[in-house]
Amino acid sequence: MNNMKENILSVYNKAYPTQHEIGMQWYAKAHRLARDMSIQHKLKSYRYAAGILSVLSPASNWERNIVDAHAVCAAKDGDKIVVTTYGQFLAKALAIKNGRDPDTVISKVTGKKTWAFYQCISKPMNDIHVVVDRHALAIVLGRPLGDLERGQMLKRVGMYAKISDAYKEAAASVGILPLQMQAITWTVWRDRNV
Repeated sequence: MNNMKENILSVYNKAYPTQHEIGMQWYAKAHRLARDMSIQHKLKSYRYAAGILSVLSPASNWERNIVDAHAVCAAKDGDKIVVTTYGQFLAKALAIKNGRDPDTVISKVTGKKTWAFYQCISKPMNDIHVVVDRHALAIVLGRPLGDLERGQMLKRVGMYAKISDAYKEAAASVGILPLQMQAITWTVWRDRNV
């Protein structure tokens, strides 16, 4: 775990001031977006918009994710909706749009990353959830991974929790929230490794 924490801090310490600020505010901005979306599209609450954004996130960049979420929210019954993620996630987004509580649609067990993303957008000051995506995994290991290796790594029992704990420890050592540590390091890693 120490090596993971050190790898996270190594990337964190490379952040330019603008990357640091972007990461510090990332989830707060996403939360405001969810609030605005819920008002614009007359959803039950911001949690529903956060759920839609979260379930549409696999295989999608953030900018496209936002476009897709608005498309789902604005669609009328019978409209053909084209999104960049997989079909089962569109079905979940539509279920949430149509009133199913995101807490019952998003699985804490089989959708750990999506669940964490939903929680971080819904509660941008929480100190519990960490989004472990391909960038977060590469950061803790100190190197990029291919799709196969990444999939095998995240399927290991307890690996998601171990990575999440490393982010929590790294964040505590510098006095920020774990989700802020993840967002800052994600920004640095993405900017330098794309």
